[in-house]
Amino acid sequence: MPAKKPIHLYWVTTLDHDEDWFIFAKTSRSAASYHEHYDGYDTGDATARLVIARVELQKYEQGPPPCHAQLADLIALGFEVVGVDPHRRGVRFKGELYLEGELQTLVVQASDKLREVQNIKRSTGTKDPTESN
Repeated sequence: MPAKKPIHLYWVTTLDHDEDWFIFAKTSRSAASYHEHYDGYDTGDATARLVIARVELQKYEQGPPPCHAQLADLIALGFEVVGVDPHRRGVRFKGELYLEGELQTLVVQASDKLREVQNIKRSTGTKDPTESN
């Protein structure tokens, strides 16, 4: 029986950087492919760079690889969580800063702006559609 391939940690990115994050997988191609399929990209859109070879974790927070790394996984591997802003995760490992893709940040910022606009309209007399008459 052939030896089981070890799990590695990859930093996976795309040109738009909307969903950049870490993936546990056996190969760089399987990490990139998982990212493309999970986040709705076309084949060949993602690039995976090896960060840690031969990851030794008892369990993976999101389930068996290939899978996204969760903060608990990264902390267990020696990553430092850094506060970039309230809506975007960042971690540091061996002097390198990794920032989560920007899509989640943009969604939260758009939601915040929408709330601001709704509050302005309400202050000018417009009713909140969820309020009863």
